Amino acid sequence: MKGVDMGVPGHDQQRADSQPPRVTLRQLQCFCAVVGAGFNLSRAALDLHVTHTVVGMQLRQLEEELGVALIVRERGRMVGLTERGERTIAWARRALQYAGNIRSVARDAQAAEGGSIALATSHTYANYVLLPAVLAFTRRYPRVSIHVLQGAPDQVMKLVREGKATIGVTQLPVEMPKDIMAVPFLRLQHILLTPPGHPLLEEQELTLKKIAAYPILVLSSSHSDAAVLRRFEATGVAVNVAMQALDTGVIKTYVSAGVGIAIVPAVCYSPSEDRDLRARKVDHLFEASASAVLLRRQSQLGRSAYAFLEMLDKELNRQRIEELAAASRK
Repeated sequence: MKGVDMGVPGHDQQRADSQPPRVTLRQLQCFCAVVGAGFNLSRAALDLHVTHTVVGMQLRQLEEELGVALIVRERGRMVGLTERGERTIAWARRALQYAGNIRSVARDAQAAEGGSIALATSHTYANYVLLPAVLAFTRRYPRVSIHVLQGAPDQVMKLVREGKATIGVTQLPVEMPKDIMAVPFLRLQHILLTPPGHPLLEEQELTLKKIAAYPILVLSSSHSDAAVLRRFEATGVAVNVAMQALDTGVIKTYVSAGVGIAIVPAVCYSPSEDRDLRARKVDHLFEASASAVLLRRQSQLGRSAYAFLEMLDKELNRQRIEELAAASRK
């Protein structure tokens, strides 16, 4: 069977009479890593724990094998994907995903003997939602390690999409890529946080207008806080956002210092631990935010990953997840 002449100027035309391209998983891994790192060769090499020379060599070998240029280069720097590169990256990621599925099947029967789970999540979920499940899991599977990768919700989805995380736990994304599946599992109610003695604590009935009279602290890149601010905007109430931060812990520290007030998920507050803060329910003002587990479609989860998900929430059992995955493929 003859190979396909890709028609690349200067390419060896004998490719048409040779064997089909011999592409390795290592080459595809380096290609995907470079794209995922924004075409930063050093960052891709760091992610793969190799030198940038190795990554560059693997990329050149991949392009030579395929007979096409996958990456646009300007003055020796990689700046983007060619048209062929855009079409190739999706299949490269899928090939790596299927290879990972094969490894998961091979390791599944030995889950109790070792292994790891890469878990991507936001600061809020890592600190206030996942801890009980992590504790229960490590007791049951002491030889399976959990690697927690923290970031904003959009970063969590990116880590799952690129295969750097097996599971993502964060707020339900507003927009969902076709290759990612979201499984809703928890709704987080909001509370108002203030320092002790704050005037809002004396108000008999809280309203958006009364809350907006004070500076508000919000979480950066948070769909939940964006929804809170849209609630004010929709009712024509102007707010003064005094500060944005990535970590709920930072928000609480600044609230206690008197910088402002905050609307945060209720799970973030503990009366016994947050003694320099006070909380009031605001369920009547703000809709609960939906949480979700993010998974790559057509990925093969191991037994330990399913065990962790069920410890996180009983509704996240293997049967439900597999049924949702099957339904999404129809």
